[in-house]
Amino acid sequence: MTQAKRYCLRILTPVHIGCDEVYEPTAFVIDRQERRLKSFDPLEFLRLLKEEDKKKFSAICKKGTLESILELYRFMRQNCPSDIRATEVTVCEDLVNHYAKNLETQHNFNIKREFNTFVIPRTAFNPNSGLPCIPGSSMKGALRTAYLNAQQKKKPAGQQNKGKDLEKELLKYRSFETDPFRLVKVSDFMPIGGMKTKIVYGVNRKKKPGQFEAGGPPQILEVVEPGCLFEGWISVDTPESGSEIANPVTLGALLDSVRDFYTRELDRENKDIQGLGGAAVKQPDSPLSHILRVGRHSGAECVTIEGHRNIRIMRGKQPAKFGSNATTLWFAADSRNPAGGQSLVPFGWAILESLTDEVYQQIKQSLDAVSDGPLSIPKKTEIAGGEKKMEMEEGFVHGASELPKRTQREMWHGVYLSWDPGSRTVTASTAEGKAFTKDQALIPASIKDRLCGKRKPVRADIEVEPAGGKNFNITRIDPLS
Repeated sequence: MTQAKRYCLRILTPVHIGCDEVYEPTAFVIDRQERRLKSFDPLEFLRLLKEEDKKKFSAICKKGTLESILELYRFMRQNCPSDIRATEVTVCEDLVNHYAKNLETQHNFNIKREFNTFVIPRTAFNPNSGLPCIPGSSMKGALRTAYLNAQQKKKPAGQQNKGKDLEKELLKYRSFETDPFRLVKVSDFMPIGGMKTKIVYGVNRKKKPGQFEAGGPPQILEVVEPGCLFEGWISVDTPESGSEIANPVTLGALLDSVRDFYTRELDRENKDIQGLGGAAVKQPDSPLSHILRVGRHSGAECVTIEGHRNIRIMRGKQPAKFGSNATTLWFAADSRNPAGGQSLVPFGWAILESLTDEVYQQIKQSLDAVSDGPLSIPKKTEIAGGEKKMEMEEGFVHGASELPKRTQREMWHGVYLSWDPGSRTVTASTAEGKAFTKDQALIPASIKDRLCGKRKPVRADIEVEPAGGKNFNITRIDPLS
């Protein structure tokens, strides 16, 4: 028997989940008036340039000096075509000034230092839609940490155990086959309604200010903004007879551990935040809601097991030491050096809640205005699956508020394909939109080495089908001779 429930994740504070994708300076410009970063395909940028500008661009690239890098960025900002298809992201005001200052840099050392730190990590996103998502692996990691802490609280493990040995003792398993979390399944959490991301600074502050500030330069990150909603599934299988899983997880115990652990951690962190002059993060007031933390800069305490923490504490030129608590906190900020604590917001806090009728109606009211028709709530049903049954709870249907998608396939002729080894995705861009595929079986052998091995653009005719908005799925690739 498998019990699966649908959940909504409400973002309370900025969330960044790394995905090995970045906004590179050679593929974006920042509009100072609109305060927006415009990210585009460099191949499309070149395609839209006038012949005279292409020659200028080529001449700059041939110089191969540090100064020419800066000259290239200036050229791109001044000559970026107004009709180029771009992904736009809001940026904080100080980043606009930071970018403009970089373009005015004169000395070689400063050019290298500044632009090496101006690569902006993207938050996790769906490569087909371009919208942010919360990977199931990140959610499951947050659930597992809470459950391990609950087991430690119930029956403390020996101090000699560390890492995987500690987890094996707390969960009472010997190998992957007997790990009770093997039966916990968490889907990716996909966006509901409008999504907003923003590029901010990550700044480090000491919990107890002293003579010296926390070390390390500020980071630049894309984050999912507070107020965004995601939906997904959490399911727990019942162990099969003879599985040797000694301590099976139940959905109720898992959620109780989430509420207990993260409520305690948020109370602790709120005291530190208020001590720095910041505003406390509000705890949920509904018994159906669970505070949870996910993503980068979640704090060392929120990703470790109480009673077994050995957190590395950096001390400048002195050797690092280890302690049971971190001495600094990371905050999202609109400035590289924010004054006071009022503008500091911690990373990663969210509310996980069951998609009951009441929660659904709240979401429905906000989405009906943009819906093509009334949203429907699926009824509770049992779905047979071999010898198992899955109980599907009532909840929100992802995508019910979206406009109808076109269903016809079409051909794009003479487009350039590019390969991203990080996401293992083939991409093509035209004025019609962007097309993607992760299916390597679609890549003809005649171009696979050039495209995927050497990472060179390849021209081809492709067949695509709509995937929503201006996004398409590639269904066939015919290379041009």
